[in-house]
Order: sequence, then C-alpha cells, then structure tokens
Amino acid sequence: HTLWNCGADIVMHCGDVKPGSERMTDCLYTKRRLMTSMCTGRRTTPDHTPPACKPDAAELCKEDAGDSSLQLICLRKLKDSVSEKCWEKLAKVGTHGWEVLPNTFKQMGVDSNCTVSLLKHCGYVNPGMGALRQCVFKKWEKLQHDCGLESKEAAEVVVPQCHADHGKLCKHVVEGDKRVHTCLRQFQDGQRNADGQTLS
Repeated sequence: HTLWNCGADIVMHCGDVKPGSERMTDCLYTKRRLMTSMCTGRRTTPDHTPPACKPDAAELCKEDAGDSSLQLICLRKLKDSVSEKCWEKLAKVGTHGWEVLPNTFKQMGVDSNCTVSLLKHCGYVNPGMGALRQCVFKKWEKLQHDCGLESKEAAEVVVPQCHADHGKLCKHVVEGDKRVHTCLRQFQDGQRNADGQTLS
C-alpha cells in the first residue's frame, strides 16, 4: 500500500491512527471492507471514464478534460445532472471516495512520515469530492518538506504563455521535475503555437 492509492482511505477511515510500526497497515487491513478498490487492490493507475459517461463529461466537466480521475469526481458531484445511463456505470466503479494525489506519493508507504504529515495538514477534510486533493496542493510546501521531497525535486518554471493551459489541462499536476511540461506535451497538438514552441 502507498499514500497514493490509500491516502483518501487513510483520512476517511484511519485518521485516528498514528502511522508507524505497521499500525496504519493494520488499520487498513482491519477496515478493508470499507476501503476503495484503489487501496485494497494496491492499484497504480486510476479508473477510466466509462464510455457511457464521456458525453456527460464533455458537457459537464470541460475543465477536467484529459484526466479521467478528475472527471469521475466531477460527474459524482453533479449526480443530478448526469444521465441515468452514465450513473448506472459510475455506481459500479469501486473507487468512489478515492482522490488522485501527486504521483510522488506512490513512493511513500502508509506508515511513513509523509502519512503523518498528510494527517496533520489534511486529516480534517472529507475525501471523495476533491477536498483532499485541494488541501494537498494548498499545503504542498509543508508536505514536500515533511515527505523529504525537496532535495529530490528539480525546480520547474511554467512560462506565462502556458499558465492558462496549465490551469485548464494540467491543474492536477504539481510543479517540479518537468511534470507540468510532460503533461502539457500530451495536449501539444491542440495547444496554441506559442505553447508548442515553448515546450519543444
């Protein structure tokens, strides 16, 4: 288990446990019936948006285009506006309550100091609808320090011409080690020429 695939479950179900000496691992096992499939399955990739939901996502979740994990959260938030066909598929996805966190958390065990920091700074939020993810980005500097990531991360500067696309296409990506540039390159064909020139 890692903080990436179990972070939301830890905050939701094991927030009163002090990480270390396998205590968090034991908590997750004890409460495994309550966990998302991301955590119980130790998954390393999120669910894709069901084909039946793509029209809904295109209309209702335009800001989350290109990121299925964010689209799923968006669609669940807008349950009353989602088509019945789409909601039937969403109800079968076992990751309800899970939130995508920075990929660097894939390197962090659930009994690590990083989990201690996550609970300290974001343990009060209610995961599942984007609140945990927003808290992580808001507290990123503190988490980065506590998780020992500062010295391993190369600084990344996103030029002004790309700020709009960063906020629209890659807002879930934390700056550093060229992660934003890598994300934007995925959309390069559809971006303005200025951005394409900047990223090339």
